[in-house]
Amino acid sequence: MLTKSCSTILIILNLILNLPLIEQTSQQGRRFIHVSDRMTWSSAQEYCREHHTDLATIRDQNDIDAIRSISHPCHRNNRCWIGLLRDTTNQVEWNWYDGDESTLREWKSGQPNDLDGNQDCVSLVTVLEWNDEKCDEQLSFVCYDGYDDDLIFVKENKTWEEALEHCRNLDIDPLQES
Repeated sequence: MLTKSCSTILIILNLILNLPLIEQTSQQGRRFIHVSDRMTWSSAQEYCREHHTDLATIRDQNDIDAIRSISHPCHRNNRCWIGLLRDTTNQVEWNWYDGDESTLREWKSGQPNDLDGNQDCVSLVTVLEWNDEKCDEQLSFVCYDGYDDDLIFVKENKTWEEALEHCRNLDIDPLQES
């Protein structure tokens, strides 16, 4: 009961504070939002964390279907950031920044093509084709609001900003590890 009311409040606040370009909800209840502003991967992640949950992770066909319905701006030369990164300890591994264990990888033919570690971030070229990219490229991006994620009850009184910081500190940001 409390979860639904909190989700409703977050949705209302999001609509008031940040009108997304296009959004779509997957069958699991994750809402994907395409943001047309062009930013580096890190800036896009910061924006998504401030206004939504984070950069999009893609778990399964339901997520692909939801993103497909909003990602027309990501096609061809208008690539979009997602939350997949090269593992800094193993250059051939790619991981979702938030630790999501989805093994789904839909690389475009010939990708990833940078074996030197210069292209450590991933973009959508089409929903089913992913590219490795230099993280400082300026691209639009896809965020998500994760209403189906596991919830953790914290028995401490905190301001909204303190609670947000606490929750974000539960995950390790792979870009800050190196």
